[in-house]
Amino acid sequence: EDGEYDVNNGIYNNNLTFIGKSTQNTIINNAFFTSSSTLTFINLTLKSSTVTNNGVLTAQNVIFKDSYRTKGGAIYSESIYSQINIYNSTFENNHAQYGGAIYVSQNNVLNVYDSTFKNNYAELFGGAIAAENKVNVTIKRSKFINDYSTQNAGGALYIRDSTKSVGENLEFNNCSATFGGAIVSLKSNVTLINVNAYNNKAKYNGGALYSMYGYVTLKNSIFNSNSADNGGAVFADGVEIFHVYSNRFTNNVAQDTAGGLYILLSEIFYDSIFDKALNNSFSN
Repeated sequence: EDGEYDVNNGIYNNNLTFIGKSTQNTIINNAFFTSSSTLTFINLTLKSSTVTNNGVLTAQNVIFKDSYRTKGGAIYSESIYSQINIYNSTFENNHAQYGGAIYVSQNNVLNVYDSTFKNNYAELFGGAIAAENKVNVTIKRSKFINDYSTQNAGGALYIRDSTKSVGENLEFNNCSATFGGAIVSLKSNVTLINVNAYNNKAKYNGGALYSMYGYVTLKNSIFNSNSADNGGAVFADGVEIFHVYSNRFTNNVAQDTAGGLYILLSEIFYDSIFDKALNNSFSN
């Protein structure tokens, strides 16, 4: 039934499912869930609550809000080969040192669909999500709004050493960090399609996207009014193969070099990003 349920304790059982009557009005407060098998949440709010996933976690129509811990303000998953599935959910006002809302590592799988991340922050990496060490990440039809890192990299997403990461139909608005105002990709295989990144800011490099090493594909995306010292929209350093095509870059600003893209020691697909076959456009 609807109502607020104050748990103030840890819940360590396995194979649990929690189903609320309505997402906004069924609220679980101060609960600390740990599961080694399956754990499912449907149609409820988790407030000031955390989830440690060592198995398969599924959340559908769930609000995660006002939570904190060192890694993964709302969700932490580091047990090898665990999986997280998020559908039509909202993460708001969560924070951590690493992964303000979600932290995943160690060959985990993270799937996020039709969800919103808003006002989450990390002191260090990944204001909304931090994923590292062979994680497979898929994020589709989702929004990142006002997420930020206060001291380091990846205002919304921080992805390091990922075997495969796909982002499709994503929006990044007003995210910020020292490097990579919205996204940081390090030593990863990342594909970004139909991304709309605007008003994001990095203190140093990569107003929207900062990438170093690995492989990056950037397609059918719009970068508007992003800013940084170098690479107002995108900064790429040492990327092994960088596919950049059918994108639009407008009104991005660099205080030092390259308002649109700053590309250093990276292998660009085709001889030039201005090649007509690539269909990229740049203005202002």
